[in-house]
Amino acid sequence: NFSISLFYMAFALALQLSKEWYFQRERLRQMEVEKLNTELEFLKLQINPHFLFNSLNTIFFQIDKNNTDARDTLAKFSDMLRFQLYECNGHAMQLEKEIGYLKNYVDLQRLRRDDRYQIEFRIAGESTPFTLAPLLLMPLVENAFKYISNFPEGNNKLLIRLQVTPSELELRVTNTKDIRRPEHQPASGIGLKNLRRRLELQYPGRHELDINETRAEFEAVLKLKSQS
Repeated sequence: NFSISLFYMAFALALQLSKEWYFQRERLRQMEVEKLNTELEFLKLQINPHFLFNSLNTIFFQIDKNNTDARDTLAKFSDMLRFQLYECNGHAMQLEKEIGYLKNYVDLQRLRRDDRYQIEFRIAGESTPFTLAPLLLMPLVENAFKYISNFPEGNNKLLIRLQVTPSELELRVTNTKDIRRPEHQPASGIGLKNLRRRLELQYPGRHELDINETRAEFEAVLKLKSQS
């Protein structure tokens, strides 16, 4: 009986080890496939940007030299694309680069709107050294443009105010909204939810994000403290 029990125990152990070996080999195989897919995607990203920038350069030189507005617009778009592809790979970057990206974005948004819109971008302390996570300010500005009012008679306003000191950054974005649809700009939108999550992970205890909403206006205020 002891021999039979020992045999079954050894058989069960061998079976269990075989299962674990199989599952481990399967996991390694899946990891290898995922690694190859990741490398393939990386190679695609290495190829596509070069093709895209070459195409943009071709379009740029095909535009008539007298059409300076079109050339300037394409150049801004190219700078934004280059920023997203090549400048946003690190964990932190200089504020002046982020500001340059925001300026290009605001300028392109202005081109889409007529004189019924009043769009201002005020900066104080732009030359102050300050680093932050890439594209951290963009969601608030993009959100304001997305939900700005569209009154036919005008009075559609969007004001971006950026105040920077060596120890703190404050971004205040205010836009008019459609008073006929007070729910038009939810304070819990996907962009703002993602921003809150990023702030919790990257700036624990060093940030404030306040949303102030009235019947006619929506305002978002972001404050960041430097690491020093």
